[in-house]
Amino acid sequence: MSETLQVLLRTLVACVCPVGLLFVMSGFKCRQKTVWMVFAGIVLFSTAACSALFFTVGLERMRQVYFLILLTPSLLFLLFATTDRPSQIFFNSFTAVNVFYLTSILSHFALGAKDEPIWADALIRLGIFAVILFLFARYLRDAYQFIAANMKRGWRVMAVLPFLFFGLVMFLGLYPHTRTDNLVGVVFLYGILCVVYYVIYWVFHNTYHLLKTMGENDTLKSQVLAFQNQAELLKSSEKKLGTLRHDMRHYFSNIAALLQNGETEEALHFLGKFDEVAAGTKLAHYCENATLNIILSFYIEKAERAGIKVNANLDIPETLPVDTIALSTVFANAIENAITACGKIPEGRERRIELTCFSSPHFVLEVANTCEGNVVFGPDGLPVSDRPGHGIGTRSIAAFARENGAVCDCQAGDGLFRLRILIQ
Repeated sequence: MSETLQVLLRTLVACVCPVGLLFVMSGFKCRQKTVWMVFAGIVLFSTAACSALFFTVGLERMRQVYFLILLTPSLLFLLFATTDRPSQIFFNSFTAVNVFYLTSILSHFALGAKDEPIWADALIRLGIFAVILFLFARYLRDAYQFIAANMKRGWRVMAVLPFLFFGLVMFLGLYPHTRTDNLVGVVFLYGILCVVYYVIYWVFHNTYHLLKTMGENDTLKSQVLAFQNQAELLKSSEKKLGTLRHDMRHYFSNIAALLQNGETEEALHFLGKFDEVAAGTKLAHYCENATLNIILSFYIEKAERAGIKVNANLDIPETLPVDTIALSTVFANAIENAITACGKIPEGRERRIELTCFSSPHFVLEVANTCEGNVVFGPDGLPVSDRPGHGIGTRSIAAFARENGAVCDCQAGDGLFRLRILIQ
C-alpha cells in the first residue's frame, strides 16, 4: 500500500471515529436517513481537508487544527438537529475528541512508541475505538440518553471537564509544536481523565436506576389516579340512581292521578320526563369492555365539559390482548394529555379530540388532538415537556409499550398531534 493511501486511511479513521461517537451520544429530532447523510458528508469533508493539509503544510500543522476541522461542521449541525442542550453538545464533542486522542496514545505504545507503519497505526486506532463504541452502546447509552432527556441542570459544569483536559493535552503535546518529551505527563493526564469518566459513569448509572424507580412510582400514581376517576364516575352514577329511586314514587303518583282524571297527554309528558332523567343515570356506551367503557366515559365527559369536541370510533371487544387495567391507564393518560393540549388553544379556535381503535388484524389505538406550537420530541420519539411535574403520563405510556412489546409512535403536523399504539 502506497504512503498516500495509508495517510488517507489513517485520516479517514481519525474522522470517522470521533464523529461516530459524537453522533451516537446525541439525541436527534430529524430522520435517521438525514443523520446518516450528514455524518457521511462531515466525514468526507474532514478527511479531504485534513489530508490536503497533511500534504501541503505537514503533519504537525494538520494535527494542530484537526479538531477545528472536525468539530466546526459537527457542532453547527448538532445545534439545529438535536434535542440536546448546547452545553451537552459541548460535553459530547470534547469527550469524543479526547477519547480519540487516547486511542492515538494507546496505538503509539502498541507500535513500540512510534506511529509506523501508518496502516497498522490506523487499524489499531480503529480497533480500540470499536471496542469503546461497543462498551458505550452496550452498557452506557440507554442510561446516558435517559439522563440527558431528564437532566435539566449541571451540563455546563460537566462540559468544562473534557474541555480543560483537551486544552491541557493540546498545550503539553501539540503547541507551540509537537512534543514527545512530556509523553509521560500526557499519559498521566489521561489516566486522571479515565478516573473522572469512571466516576461520571457511576453517577450516570446510579442516577439512571434512581430515575427509573421514580418513573415506575409515577406510573403507579397514574394508575391510582385512573382508578380514583373510575370510582368517582361510579359514585356519581350511583348518586343519580339514588335520587331517581327517591323520586320514582312521586312520578308514578302523579302519572296515576293524571290518568284517573283522564289527562292522558300530561301523563305521557311525565313519562317522557321520567325517561330523560333515567337516561341521565346511564353510562354512555363506547366499547364492549366494561372497565374501559367507564374510563372512556369519565374522560370524554371531562373533555366535553371543557368545551372540547370528541369523536370516538372504538372497536374494542370484551377480551383484550393485554391487561385491562394497564390499557385503561394508557387511555386515561393519552386522553388527559390531549385535554391538556387542547386547553392551551385560545378561545374561538378549534378544540377537538379523535379516538380511534381497531382490534383486527392487530389492536391499534390512536388518540389525536388539535394543538398549537412546535412539539419537541426526545430521543425515544416521545414528546418532551420542560414543565415541572409534567410528562408522567407519557412515561407511563412508554412503559406500557415496553412491557407489552407494543409499538408506540408520535407525530405532529397540520395542527394535529397523534399518538398511535400497535399491539401485535
